[in-house]
Amino acid sequence: MEVTANGLPFDGVTSLMARLTVAGRVYQVPIDLFDAEMGLPYANESFDVIVAGELFEHFYRKPWYFLAESWRCLRENGQLILTTPNGHSLSTMYKFWKRGPTGHGFNPDYPSQRHAREYSVNEMERLLYSQGFSSKVWTKTYSRIERWPGLLGPVKHLVHDGVQAMAARPSGLLHDRASTILVTARKTERLPSDPPAFMIGHGGAVGDPRTGGNFSASAVSELASSPSPTC
Repeated sequence: MEVTANGLPFDGVTSLMARLTVAGRVYQVPIDLFDAEMGLPYANESFDVIVAGELFEHFYRKPWYFLAESWRCLRENGQLILTTPNGHSLSTMYKFWKRGPTGHGFNPDYPSQRHAREYSVNEMERLLYSQGFSSKVWTKTYSRIERWPGLLGPVKHLVHDGVQAMAARPSGLLHDRASTILVTARKTERLPSDPPAFMIGHGGAVGDPRTGGNFSASAVSELASSPSPTC
């Protein structure tokens, strides 16, 4: 099995080599440094699996292009595994109600700071379909409060765990409201196309200052002028 990792370039460095020790065995893992939102520097059908953990929410120009490039670089029936914060999670809803910071508001000079946009389960399903994938999308909360203070702590603990269990369900009350979206997507024969209409902003502005919700209409024409993904 061969593994290639990715990171952002820095100080003119475009590649690194990491040493990974697993069960006493040492592996050499190349790390290619590039901006994944602007294309993947690999040939068609280079990978069986592409993994993007907590990456997609940081894309601020044309995030769907990463999905199109993943489709191009995957072999037949290859899989994309992706995680991203759930923009419709219970915690995000609570922050909106309290008028607190939600993690939106992207600074392109510091791409690790905050998020350009967070997505719902339905939005991720539509995005993946538009870029040639069939997908399974669900939510899960990984963080857990072990102890609640006060006399009512045990009761609060039970209620909290029960609500989080409901939020992780694919149907029913509070469904798909857990904190993290998980995706397993398989490459199909459909070619990537324009992103869903909900992604495109109006008036040419990139990003909605309140929600980080939209991307410029010009980004679609820029994508259309790029070489079409083919395998």
